[in-house]
Amino acid sequence: MGGFKVGDCKTIQQKLIPIKLNKLISLMADKQIKYKEVEQLRVRELKRYFLDNCLTNDIYLPPLIVNLESEEFEKMEPDKMTIIDGNVRLKALYQLKSTADQKERSADIHENEKGLTLNRFIDETYVCLHCFKALSESQVKQMFIDTNVKGKKVALSKLIAYDSRNEVNQITNEVLKRNFELQIAGVEMEKRAVIRPANKNFLSLSQLRKIVTVFLTGEIKEGVPKGEIYSNLSNEEHIDTISAWLNSLFKIHPPKTIGNYEMTILASFQLIFSIAYYSVRDTKHMTFQERLSVINERMEKLSSVDFSSSNPLWEKFSGEHKGKDKLYYFKKDKETTLQLINWLKSLSVKEVREIF
Repeated sequence: MGGFKVGDCKTIQQKLIPIKLNKLISLMADKQIKYKEVEQLRVRELKRYFLDNCLTNDIYLPPLIVNLESEEFEKMEPDKMTIIDGNVRLKALYQLKSTADQKERSADIHENEKGLTLNRFIDETYVCLHCFKALSESQVKQMFIDTNVKGKKVALSKLIAYDSRNEVNQITNEVLKRNFELQIAGVEMEKRAVIRPANKNFLSLSQLRKIVTVFLTGEIKEGVPKGEIYSNLSNEEHIDTISAWLNSLFKIHPPKTIGNYEMTILASFQLIFSIAYYSVRDTKHMTFQERLSVINERMEKLSSVDFSSSNPLWEKFSGEHKGKDKLYYFKKDKETTLQLINWLKSLSVKEVREIF
């Protein structure tokens, strides 16, 4: 029999079966489940998602797609199966059990409570199996390819717009929706980065989310923080603070051309990220009004800087000239970002006027 075809859906039997998560883990431990080995990094990331959200029951678990032999297909619950899609999920759930047992044995009362809660989650949760009956090896391989390669990835814009659990995504979405000048400047909705100088959008949505993260945490974060972020400001105050910072930025350079790298070095995300951190650093424990005042004062100190791309000042930072126009691009590493931040911190109104 050849690969999996659309017409096969009419003849190959399939059904959905709910199965207790603890039984699935037991079958895994007893080597009754055939699965593909997967990268531990991906497993760790998914396990972290389970750990962060299972305590509040905010987890989405799509069905595991499995192949069952004929006799197993007829059972209410299968005792043997081959995983077609869901290998990372299965491995993460299996390792979650070890983590739960380890925490439950801890002498620390808080860790012990977490372990008890995790094990209760494992005991009470059902996983859905999308079962196919007696697929051939070639059909299993073809379905794996169709599921993982040909499926359309969800656009980042939809992830941010629809993810109501993530505070950073919520605020990012609101900042974009409310700030008219940011809309004029342009935000790339699908790609995670903008390629200069061709793309004239000011930021990508992923980059805007990094800016929001800086304002919420006051720290330089590699990724989006998981779980609740401590802050003495409300989400509305965070949105107003970021909007005020954007408005100050657009006074330095108009939104219509701020994404044009041939005109301004402010089209460099690395510099914008550095300015965001420079503006909000050491304000985490300030009130809303105090924070606004400090940010405005710091941004005013930049108003006399020549941010044109041709300014030879930028060559003091690590980077190189690229492209036919030999525009200067900063080196994309943390060290260069820190160089930019330290330069911004060293500025004063007097120094700016003297130098420029």
